[in-house]
Amino acid sequence: MKFKIGLIQPKIRHYQVEANLDMYADRLQERKQAKVQLAVLPEFFPTGNTLETRLLQTAVQTGEKTTLWMKRQAADLDL
Repeated sequence: MKFKIGLIQPKIRHYQVEANLDMYADRLQERKQAKVQLAVLPEFFPTGNTLETRLLQTAVQTGEKTTLWMKRQAADLDL
C-alpha cells in the first residue's frame, strides 16, 4: 500500500494561534487538492517554539482547541 505524504513547514507566528490555524487550514486544503493522504505538521505548529515560559501557558490554554481543530480538519478533508 502506498500513501502520498505532504509536509507542511511554513513560517509560524509565535503565540498567534488563530492566525496559524487559519494558515494551516489553507495549506491542508492545498495538500488535499494535490491528493495528499497524510499531512505532517510541525510539533509546535499552533504556537511556534520559543524559550519563553509563555509558550507552555499558551499551549496549555489552546491544547483542546487545537485537538478539536485537527480532528475537524482530518474529517473535513479526509486526511
